Amino acid sequence: MNEHELISSKFYGNIRRVISLSTLPFQGTTRQLESNDLKSDIFRSAIVLLHSSLEDFLRSIALWQLPRKASEEVLDKICFQGTEKRKIGLGSLKSYEDETARDIIEASVKEHLEKVSYSKTDSVAELLKNIGLQADHFKEYYPEISKLMERRHKIAHFADLENDNNCDYDLEPIDRKDIACWIETVDRFGKEVLRTLEKD
Repeated sequence: MNEHELISSKFYGNIRRVISLSTLPFQGTTRQLESNDLKSDIFRSAIVLLHSSLEDFLRSIALWQLPRKASEEVLDKICFQGTEKRKIGLGSLKSYEDETARDIIEASVKEHLEKVSYSKTDSVAELLKNIGLQADHFKEYYPEISKLMERRHKIAHFADLENDNNCDYDLEPIDRKDIACWIETVDRFGKEVLRTLEKD
C-alpha cells in the first residue's frame, strides 16, 4: 500500500473502533451496562478515543506531506533532529554525511510531530495550510471539531466534572447524539482531506 492507502486504512480502522465503543452500552452484553453512570463513562472513553484518532490522522498526514509541501519558512520553525536548535553549524552535519537532505528533513519533522498536539481548530487549519490545502475549504467541520476538542479536554483534565460553585461537583451530562455527530464530522473531515490530497 502507498502512504495514502496506509493512512486511510488506519484512520477508518480507528473510526470503527470509536463506533464500536460508543455503541457498546446498547449491545446488551452485560447487565452492568444498564447503569447510566457506566454508559456515560463509556461515552467519555469514546470521545477521548475519537480525539486521539483525529490527532493520529493529523500527525500522519503532516509526516507524509510536510517534508514534501511545507515552505522553507515553515520548515525553519522545526528544530534539527536530535537537537533543540533551528540552525546548526556545518560541523554538526558530519554525523549525517551518509543521509540525504530528505532523510534529515523527514526525521526532524517526525521528531517535531511527537511533541505536537491538536487541541484547537486553529492548529488544524494551520497544518492544512502548511501542507498546501485551502484551510477555509474545511471550515464547515471546525465548529463540531472544536466542541469535541473542548469536551475531550474537560474529560482528560477535569474528569468531566462540573462545579456548581458550592463546592459540590457533578458529572457533566453527556448526550449520545453529540458523540454520533462528532464521529460523523471527524469521519467526513478525514475523508475530505484524503480525497483532496489524492487529487494532488
